[in-house]
Amino acid sequence: MRGVCVAGAIALCATTVSLVLMGMSYNGKCGGFFPGLSAPRVCSFSEYMLGDVVAISMIMISTFWPVMLIVLIVPPFVGYLLDRRN
Repeated sequence: MRGVCVAGAIALCATTVSLVLMGMSYNGKCGGFFPGLSAPRVCSFSEYMLGDVVAISMIMISTFWPVMLIVLIVPPFVGYLLDRRN
C-alpha cells in the first residue's frame, strides 16, 4: 500500500513542479513551436496553460513514457516485496 502512495505522490509532485515551471515561463505569447509553420501570437495565461502546456505534455509523455512507467511501477513493487517480508 505504501508503494502505491509513494508512486502517486511522485507523479503528483512531478506534475505540480512541471506545471509551475511552465506557468513561470509564460511571456504573453502562445504557439511558435515550429517556426516555419506558425509564429507566436499574443494570448492570455489561461490560453497558454490550456494550449501550449497540453501540447508540451503530450510530447513529453510520448517521448519519456518508459521512464514514467518505471517511476510508477517500481515503488509499488518494492513496497510489495517489503510488505511480504513482514
